[in-house]
Amino acid sequence: MNLMKKTFVLLMLLVVALFQASVKGQITSIRNTVVKPTAGSHSIGNEGFSFSVNDQSTQPSVQTRDVTDWLNIGNNSSPYGSYDYPVAFFWNTSLSQSIYTAAEINHAPCAIEQIKYIYKTLKPEYPNPIDTETYRVWLANTDQSSLSEEAGIWMPLEDFTLVYEGGLTLWAGVDQEMLFHLTQPFVYNGSNLCVMVERVISDNYFMNHFNFKASTLADDDVRSRIYLDYSEPFNFDSLTNPSYAGVSELHQLADVKFGINAVAFFKCTGRLSVSLFDARNSDSKILCLWVYYRFVRREYRHRHNEKCGT
Repeated sequence: MNLMKKTFVLLMLLVVALFQASVKGQITSIRNTVVKPTAGSHSIGNEGFSFSVNDQSTQPSVQTRDVTDWLNIGNNSSPYGSYDYPVAFFWNTSLSQSIYTAAEINHAPCAIEQIKYIYKTLKPEYPNPIDTETYRVWLANTDQSSLSEEAGIWMPLEDFTLVYEGGLTLWAGVDQEMLFHLTQPFVYNGSNLCVMVERVISDNYFMNHFNFKASTLADDDVRSRIYLDYSEPFNFDSLTNPSYAGVSELHQLADVKFGINAVAFFKCTGRLSVSLFDARNSDSKILCLWVYYRFVRREYRHRHNEKCGT
């Protein structure tokens, strides 16, 4: 048996062993490789909220990864849309959190590659475009389903993974896209998902309101919040203070589209990487192992065909 066949057999044995352990509940978790920032690793500077060098994500790659499907959440039921949420431009800075439930997402674990919001501007000719601003986006798998005062108001920073930091070019008009190509895939594990978006403080504010597609929430369903200010970036040290200036509890949830890739988390710089999968339940683990098996089988066939010249 040559080396290639031995490697394939060993990988198959590993899959079987992992599957048996999964069924018995012996696999606890396979986590994202991204190191999450701790509460003490951030600072407030003249340019707004920031991380230390070691925690800060790199700029988005020029190469765009494939999106195999889109998860569309929301029904645009808010009669007047949502002004300046999830991102505000009438102020100099904003930060929002939005929780989407597992029932709304309604999808198995996967890798999120892109996040898209749809907006319109009140005047089609102004401003055109906006390309001077910087944005940060974080994502968090969570069991939390509320941002009410009883639930702690804001989700803590250490729960999130920074997935985007950079600029966008936004055009005036109707049915325009605010599209974030994530710096790295974020592994959604099948639970609720919280999206946090910051427009980094700048010298600019824009009179032309942005109106985003959004869905109406019941009065007791508090799953969205936003901070707005002209001069001060959001301070996470004050996130449990219900009277923190500039904080609004919303009764809308921004409609969002998640561009996903069901198997992208198995490829990392050309190598197989199962450490990106966050499997917290048996179904997730079985899905992980099944895709792992398919990947190994495909790789074996590809290498065999290359060797045989077929």
